[in-house]
Amino acid sequence: MKRKVFKYLGLKILIIFLGIVLFLITGAATYDAISKFEGDMPIYYFDLIFTGSIFILNLLSLVLVIFKSSKSILFLNIYYIYFLSAFIIGVIDNYMYNERTQPSYMFINLITIIVLTTLIFLINKFKYREINYENMDEIGSLK
Repeated sequence: MKRKVFKYLGLKILIIFLGIVLFLITGAATYDAISKFEGDMPIYYFDLIFTGSIFILNLLSLVLVIFKSSKSILFLNIYYIYFLSAFIIGVIDNYMYNERTQPSYMFINLITIIVLTTLIFLINKFKYREINYENMDEIGSLK
């Protein structure tokens, strides 16, 4: 029997497509953090560790989904929750310092939060569960 991660192939294709897009985005952000890195500022350490960890989690979850590993759902949940919480913290930080408070930014931020929470819900709702038929022979017997 073939190993499955999700019930539907369309969800797997969506996860892989978004994984590749986010892989390119986080890869560019990690490269930017490395190019700006100066050893004397503590914020650069945090930025590099943060973007690097998101990049590594994305790469790991993408590889696990492609190779149909049993741990791929766990790593996808960790990655998307980590990414969503970081995005929400960034949005709150922008609003606290009155940066990017135009309606177009607020709309894009709201859409991104809704898409990520929907994706987390879909991953957990449509993960493949193996049905176990151990006691099927005992049904109807007089034991």
